[in-house]
Amino acid sequence: MGNANQSLGNSKQAIEYFEQGLNIAKEVGDRAGEGSAYRNLGKAYSCLAIEYFKQHLSIAKEVGDRAGEGEAFRNLGNAFHILGNFEQATEYYEKYLGIAKEVGDMAVEGSAYGSLGIAYHTLGNFQQAIEYFKQQLSITKEVGDRVAEGTGYGNLANAYQSLGNFRRAIEYSNQHLSIAKEVGDRAGEGNAYGNLGNVYGCLGNFSEAIEYREYRLSVCKEIGDHIEKGLAFYGLGHDQELLGSLSDALSYYHLSIKHLDEARHNLKSEDEWKICFRDSHRVSYTALWRTLLKSGEIEEALYAAEKGRAQALVEGTIRH
Repeated sequence: MGNANQSLGNSKQAIEYFEQGLNIAKEVGDRAGEGSAYRNLGKAYSCLAIEYFKQHLSIAKEVGDRAGEGEAFRNLGNAFHILGNFEQATEYYEKYLGIAKEVGDMAVEGSAYGSLGIAYHTLGNFQQAIEYFKQQLSITKEVGDRVAEGTGYGNLANAYQSLGNFRRAIEYSNQHLSIAKEVGDRAGEGNAYGNLGNVYGCLGNFSEAIEYREYRLSVCKEIGDHIEKGLAFYGLGHDQELLGSLSDALSYYHLSIKHLDEARHNLKSEDEWKICFRDSHRVSYTALWRTLLKSGEIEEALYAAEKGRAQALVEGTIRH
């Protein structure tokens, strides 16, 4: 009944049926059914958001509110990004960018370039992503937004790392780090340390990678960010695993999952989790059971794999 209503575009009615299905699955202890219900609810709520954003867009066009129209295009782009429809997301971001240029809002234009860059990076089109990130960076410099400028350098660092151009990735990460320190952006500083750790890890320079990851972890502890702590612990675990220190790797992977679990419970919305960190949660569970297998702890590995699978079902299977 839920799927039928969803197919008809009646998201509100679909949500009611999916919630009833979720309650029954919990009552009878059907974990797979519970996971499916969460998945369906995630899709339904995302589709409902799209319906509302489209209504906003329609009204903005009707009353001639170009800024509101641009905002609606941005929200639609974000919603389709969450659903994993990156091609549709880029179409809306392009329209968002067009309106920003038309109304002459440089800050919004820079934001639109950044969104397009992230979408193309997710699609694997790294060269196009770099072009957009460079335009984003140029605008942030022009408007004097130092925090956004640092973020732009960080985006470029990620894109160049994906291309395997580690020299450029290190160069841009250091520029991000320098600006973050200058303006007191501790979260940005932590991200820059994380990027440097990733690049040096890719280069096989584990002592340097571990040093930067520990810097990142120190910043994350200071600002109380469980998500970033989870990611930092995962990076440290990965380095230790590659170095053959399996016991240390296991300790870090356990800590990664612990903090990502805490973050998962503290976030305000499912969409916030889906946008950013669900895949990292899955990767940490995979790393844990893989390392347990290497250590000969077969039963523990099977348990970790099953627990990760159950968590993935609960979180749903929508790709972002």
